[in-house]
Amino acid sequence: MEFNTSIDEIFLARKKFMIVGLTGRTGSGCTTAAKIFEEKKGRQYFPGLADVATEGAPFFEGLDSRRYQILRDYAEKNWSGFISIKVSDLISAYIMRMSKSKVVDFIYGVRNKDEIKKEDIKRCVNKVVEIRNSLIRKHQHIIDMLIDPGVDLDLSEINERRFLMVLLSVRRFTRDLKKHLTGIDEGLYVAAYQGAGNSLRKVGEIDLDYKSKDFNRDAIFTLPNAINRIIKCLRELKDNCYIVIDAIRNPYEARFFKDRYAAFYLVSINAPDSARSKYLHEVHKFDPDQLNVLDQTESGKIITDSGVRQPNEWGEKLTVTDVRKCLQFSDIHIYNPRSELSNTNVLRAQIFWYFSLMVHPGLVSPTSIERVMQIAFTAKLNSGCISRQVGAVVTGNDYSIRSVGWNDVPASQVPCALRSVEGALSGFDPVVYSEYERNNDKFRDVLEKRNRILIKNIKEMKGRPVSYCFKDTENTLRGDKNQVHTRSLHAEENAFLQITKYGGASVMGGKLFSTASPCELCSKKAMQLGIKDIYFIDPYPGISKDHVLANGSDKPNLVQFFGAVGTGYQRLYEPLMPYKDELDYLSNSE
Repeated sequence: MEFNTSIDEIFLARKKFMIVGLTGRTGSGCTTAAKIFEEKKGRQYFPGLADVATEGAPFFEGLDSRRYQILRDYAEKNWSGFISIKVSDLISAYIMRMSKSKVVDFIYGVRNKDEIKKEDIKRCVNKVVEIRNSLIRKHQHIIDMLIDPGVDLDLSEINERRFLMVLLSVRRFTRDLKKHLTGIDEGLYVAAYQGAGNSLRKVGEIDLDYKSKDFNRDAIFTLPNAINRIIKCLRELKDNCYIVIDAIRNPYEARFFKDRYAAFYLVSINAPDSARSKYLHEVHKFDPDQLNVLDQTESGKIITDSGVRQPNEWGEKLTVTDVRKCLQFSDIHIYNPRSELSNTNVLRAQIFWYFSLMVHPGLVSPTSIERVMQIAFTAKLNSGCISRQVGAVVTGNDYSIRSVGWNDVPASQVPCALRSVEGALSGFDPVVYSEYERNNDKFRDVLEKRNRILIKNIKEMKGRPVSYCFKDTENTLRGDKNQVHTRSLHAEENAFLQITKYGGASVMGGKLFSTASPCELCSKKAMQLGIKDIYFIDPYPGISKDHVLANGSDKPNLVQFFGAVGTGYQRLYEPLMPYKDELDYLSNSE
């Protein structure tokens, strides 16, 4: 009917082009999600409401079940398969351009276990040399065009079929090399490709000595620039182009795509710790030590011969794998129970839910947990903390808002973002700076030394204030990492206190929403208030989960948030036109 064509013009941009960037910890299900996105129309399984369950309970209940039925039906009628771009395949393309000896040396140099032998790695590389030689011989121009920014994107003699065939051939190389490396040790492939990715981000090439080399600022976007070249080629070769990137694990690479494409959505795939650990152990044979190293590596830590440490230079901070930061600003969070390896219904249902909203925003209203977490997400922007902004909301059992809080200094004090080193050292304002800050010579000496370069080059700041963190300065003075020295209340703590301050109603049996996850102190306060459910975004709750919240006769439920939040919430749930107008248009267009 003609009216369908006319109304579709309004949604044309969304239907012609879309990018989904997947992120999540290894073993959470990013690759499984990518395979679901790749499935072609007609080969998809759209699970019914009764088939979407976890631990024997329906995943969607109440109004959410009606929302799912609408979104499932829309996805079934409008689905179009995605083309996947795997970051590991891009790394493979760089590996293909290296000599065999350099590949062996690099993998051996970044190996995850000392007992791994170089000769075994050499045999693995020899097994994939023929695939590599064949690809380079037949398609070197295309491979060079994808990863070399100095080569023009010339598609005049390349059609869609040939281009996709090259991408699939590189994927075969990745798959075979992975199979052979994991045959030596399950953690070797991950160590090799994470090391290669870190090297590309730091120096722009895969170099065994990348850790000791100076940071090349132009290299940080080496991988996303290569992905972007593939995206540009696909958009030129295909009319309707849906792309899924598997997987983004560096926050600055995620920001690269967010800043360039309005049609980009960062989607985190999150599995329960126990299910993820079981999967990695049973399927990929990870032992506890390997899993611990993997978790440390993916949370922005640096693994050295002497132990684990935080990145201490900007080259490291900008280039390390840091899934935790990626999750913190994801547009969509998807829960993957992983309780049954062959049962992907819960994962599928959520993918179809958000696919429908990407194509047709506002088709349904947000869920209750999305609505409340969006308030917490917005509240965090009020924070004057220069280290991290966190928002929290306390609700009744029915999701009615009882209080809102964010991490910030107590009432009447000036937030850190509105103070400066210069003000502390020369202003002496008793409202803005404490007596300790104004008069303790040792503290003031450390403050001046920590910020000497910024003060000296104040013109280069171009109007930026030279703020400072009291906690970091005091810890430098004392030589410790004490969290007690923070000036700010935690977001959850602030939300709890707002209830007392304004005489709010009881929150017994209620819910706490946090854009981070509650620390040990806030977890204890939540239990004391009788909070029943704690929703969080940050998937690293640490000891609060295993200690504070793991004992007692009436423990709260710790629930990792799933849904849309931030700008993703706005883009997915704000209709392009009122739905009534859309229906009126359709009914009068015959």
